[in-house]
Amino acid sequence: MPFQLERSNWLPRTDVSGNEFDLERPIKPVYLALPDINTAPIGARIRFLRKRRGLTVFGLADATGVSHNAISNLERGAVPPKPWTLGPILSFFGAEAVGIFPGAADAFDAVVPPTDFGAWLNNFRLRNGLQLKDVAEKIGVSAVSIHYYEQGRRTPGPEVIKRLRRAFKLNGELDRFKRGRE
Repeated sequence: MPFQLERSNWLPRTDVSGNEFDLERPIKPVYLALPDINTAPIGARIRFLRKRRGLTVFGLADATGVSHNAISNLERGAVPPKPWTLGPILSFFGAEAVGIFPGAADAFDAVVPPTDFGAWLNNFRLRNGLQLKDVAEKIGVSAVSIHYYEQGRRTPGPEVIKRLRRAFKLNGELDRFKRGRE
């Protein structure tokens, strides 16, 4: 697992031989660099951005409206990334977020590439910080249906696509998937 960019505040009092350190002398802070941004999990990348900006978990929580617990769990990899958590965080970091996903023009597309309708819908929720139930209520289907669309287990009918366009004011964004089904 890659290292995070962190400052170590731990100061040892003795070395391995038991000799005491001269604590009057200033000790340089230790920084650990993130060695490979390509293999780091999303949480480590978010932590890297947060620390680079000098924010605490609480500071990022205040700035994004995402709970500090959700941010902490995301950074530690304790839970899989959720669109309603990642969306506001990636939006907050803006162009900086693109830098932690090399080769991607957009951080959202790097996290969930919109290759089919399900991935597009998941990407759309990520960009807008929406939960399954939010999208489901707006277009009049169950949250389970939205989940099945995102998993590719179900394909929405023309009426659902029409309601999706109307509810979220989407113009030509869905045409490429409509053509793919015909």
